[in-house]
Amino acid sequence: MNKRQILAMATFAMSDGTMAQSSFTLYGAIDTSVVHISMPGQRVTGMASGGRSGSNIGVRGVEDFGNGYKLSFQLESDYKSDGASQDLKFGGQLKLYGAFGEFQMGKLGNMLSDLRDDFSATWGSGIIGFSGSNLLGASAIGSINGSSSWSSPNAIAYRSPTVGGLYGRVGYSFGEQAGNDRLGSNIVTRVGYGQGPVQLSAGYALARGGSDAQGVSYRNLSLGASYKVGGFQPVVLYSTERGAGKRMDAYSAGWRFWRGNHEYLMAYSLFQNKTQDNANSHRLALSYSYALSKRTRIFFSTAYMHNDKNSWRKLGGSLDYSVAGGTNIRGYEIGLYHRF
Repeated sequence: MNKRQILAMATFAMSDGTMAQSSFTLYGAIDTSVVHISMPGQRVTGMASGGRSGSNIGVRGVEDFGNGYKLSFQLESDYKSDGASQDLKFGGQLKLYGAFGEFQMGKLGNMLSDLRDDFSATWGSGIIGFSGSNLLGASAIGSINGSSSWSSPNAIAYRSPTVGGLYGRVGYSFGEQAGNDRLGSNIVTRVGYGQGPVQLSAGYALARGGSDAQGVSYRNLSLGASYKVGGFQPVVLYSTERGAGKRMDAYSAGWRFWRGNHEYLMAYSLFQNKTQDNANSHRLALSYSYALSKRTRIFFSTAYMHNDKNSWRKLGGSLDYSVAGGTNIRGYEIGLYHRF
């Protein structure tokens, strides 16, 4: 997408809504930082995108049919605010909702990825990101989505109404492979409870990968819980992924603390390889941010990853570097985040 197309989007968003939508909004975020990674024999410093929650741009609108029924649409693309890539690849979704709940179709957020972000004390981006997607590795499933993707393209989903704090969701992503429409498909479900200070959720996903000759099923179970008391919120998360004779378990515990314009985050995470000896990873992450306004924050994060001799897990973030087995990694990140 070029500058003219973005300008056209913005112009339409500010028009008088002649398309009969009751609302139309242009929105987005710019999330840019400087990152320093150090490990034995290697240091790298550079610009990065997504230190807090990622950079994106999109438009959304709602048409109100009356009697509690509405249709919404959304077009959104992530992008690299550090200039590493200027490609905007938009995913679209439609939502129809009313008293029956919410029906969605298009490119949707993955429910398990959202669960892990919700219950990771340090959220899901930058060097402090939980990195819980693709526990078995992005190449495990034989597709660009990895064994547990962060989004679900070609998907349909349903979310129930919330009753007494209880809710449920279910979704299916079509594989769309000629001759084998199960290959690359994904079915996911999530249930939860949220009322007052308590948040609980559980999710399960089954992804079909491998090849036509030998299909492989990857299963992921995630559980999360949090309890908020004033400005303090302890958070715990468990996620397990298995398939192709492999299994990886991840545990994370930490807290979030807010005081005025200040935010403090801390999390300890263990990535435990259940099928290989001396292949675990331990990560400690800390972050501080200050709200300059309702829409702008400055943040500083640091993280340390200890890898056993047969593990080479990286810290999160968009900075590219290589890791050998048994390498311990330190990372530092400072940046600005603005949403509009």
